[in-house]
Amino acid sequence: MKKECIYIDQLIIDYLNGQIDEIQKKELEAWVAASTANKQYYYEQTEIWLSARAVSGQPGNKEAAYKRFKQRVEAVSFKPWYLSLAVRYAASIIIFISLFGASFYFGGQYSRLSVAESLQSVEVPLGSRTRVVLQDGTSVWLNAGSKLTYSSRFLHDNRDVTLEGEGYFEVVHNDEMPFVVNADVIKVEVLGTKFNVKAYSDDEDVLVALAEGSINFIKNITPSSPLQIEPQQLVSYNRTSGQTSITTMPIDMMNNWIDGSHFFNEQSLIEITDLLEKSFDVKFIFRDKLKQNLIFYADFKGDENLTDILAVLSSSGKFNYKKLNNIVEIY
Repeated sequence: MKKECIYIDQLIIDYLNGQIDEIQKKELEAWVAASTANKQYYYEQTEIWLSARAVSGQPGNKEAAYKRFKQRVEAVSFKPWYLSLAVRYAASIIIFISLFGASFYFGGQYSRLSVAESLQSVEVPLGSRTRVVLQDGTSVWLNAGSKLTYSSRFLHDNRDVTLEGEGYFEVVHNDEMPFVVNADVIKVEVLGTKFNVKAYSDDEDVLVALAEGSINFIKNITPSSPLQIEPQQLVSYNRTSGQTSITTMPIDMMNNWIDGSHFFNEQSLIEITDLLEKSFDVKFIFRDKLKQNLIFYADFKGDENLTDILAVLSSSGKFNYKKLNNIVEIY
C-alpha cells in the first residue's frame, strides 16, 4: 500500500508539472475515478503540493517544492474544511502551472507563456470553492467558477493578481509593495486589508466590499481618480452605464459564501438563480419569463442544500419548480 501511495504521489506531481505521458495520465485518471477515497486523497495531495510551492517562494523550483511536499505528506494530516466541501460537491480543482515557456494541457485548456515570465493560475469549477495562500502569506478564498492568476515574479517585483469571478482577500500588510487585484474593468489597490471582489464576466455589475482597513477602487477608464473605500462599504460599478454607487453592507455578509451560505438582499429571482447555478453546478430554465423579476429576501446557512433553498423560496407561492438531475425548471 505504501509503495502504491508513493507511485500515485509521483503521478500527481508529474501531472501538475506537465511531465506526465498519456498512458500515465489515463492511469491517474482511472485511479482517481475508482473511489471517493481516491478523489479525496487526490484533492489533499494537490493542496499540499500547492502549499509547498508557495512556501518555497520559488514557483519554478520543482525540486525544492517536491522535497517540501514529501516532508508535509510524511509529517502532516492535511484535511482543511474547504477540501471536505470540494468532496461534498464532487468538485475538482483545475490547476494551471506553466514553466520556462512550455505549453502544458490541463482540463481542456492550454496555458502558453513566455520564456521571460511564467504564470500560475488556480481555477475553481462550478459547484466548488477553494482557498489559496500566496507567497506573501495572503489568503484568497475563490468562489465557484472563479480563476486567480499571478506572475512567477509575485513578491519579487510586485503583488499583482488577476481575478475572474469572486474572491475574498485577506492581504498581509506591506508598506513597500501594494497588493493589486485586477478584475476586468476595475482594479483594487491595498497595502493590507480584508475585502471581497465579485467580477464574473456575465454579471453586469462589478462589486467590491471592504471588511477592514481601506482600499483604492480604481476604474480602468479613469485610473487617475481612485475612490477610497471605508469598512462596511460596498462599491458597485455598472459595466454598461459606467456608473458607480456606494452603499453599506454588514461585514458578516461580505464573505458568507465561503462556508456555502447564501444571502439574498431584495434580489430578483434571475439574479438568485445565476448565483445558484455557480454554487451547485445546475442550470435553471424559466418556463414563465415573468418569474425572473420576482424579488426575494432570504438568508441561508452553509448546511442548506439546493433543495432546501428552492423549497423555502417556492413556499412563498410566487413560483413552482421541478428538478431533474442538474436541470431546474421554474414555472
